[in-house]
Amino acid sequence: MKERPILFSGPMVRAILDGRKTQTRRVVRPKKYKYEMAVDDWMNDRRTFADGTDPNDRYLHIPCLSADDEGMKDDGVVRREYCPYGQPGDRLWVRETHFQTVDNEHHERPSVSYAEEESKLYPGHWRKVPSIFMPRWASRITLEITAVRVERVKEISQSDAEAEGIPGCRDHLKNVHAVEWFKSLWDSINAKRGFSWESNPWVWVVEFKRIQN
Repeated sequence: MKERPILFSGPMVRAILDGRKTQTRRVVRPKKYKYEMAVDDWMNDRRTFADGTDPNDRYLHIPCLSADDEGMKDDGVVRREYCPYGQPGDRLWVRETHFQTVDNEHHERPSVSYAEEESKLYPGHWRKVPSIFMPRWASRITLEITAVRVERVKEISQSDAEAEGIPGCRDHLKNVHAVEWFKSLWDSINAKRGFSWESNPWVWVVEFKRIQN
């Protein structure tokens, strides 16, 4: 079992704490690779890897990507790639925006508070720390990976979109399909990085459950 850090925004942290979020989708980044097989052969055998893992070496088979002026393209072959977020049974510890005490005369670990508790803090005694700088000891959420697979982002189903953490109070979403909600969320995070919903990138789909620290 391995542990790795993973970043989540404040709303997604709340969704995990509320039990509404049990999946996350992350872009498959293009890189140099060794060709493995024709993409048509891979597509024919895709059901073999429905759980996202190769039973022999736990690698995933992913269509190779390349970048040009028009964006990301499939190269007609697939490569074998180990999911950078881990495999079933591995753990992820969540990094989130938090606050640490400023004054620490005894050089002990600072006290920690979290983003949604900001209104309770005393001004001048705390400093805001971006999620990327959260140390392991300050993390309050640990996740266990239950499944990993790869797919196009547009392949997301209604139930999977809901598992991405759709808001619990849906009064303002009565007429909004969960997939449409996720599409908006996806673009707010990834469109500016060149991985918009319309470009339909390949993504890692990581399913998880929260465990007690």
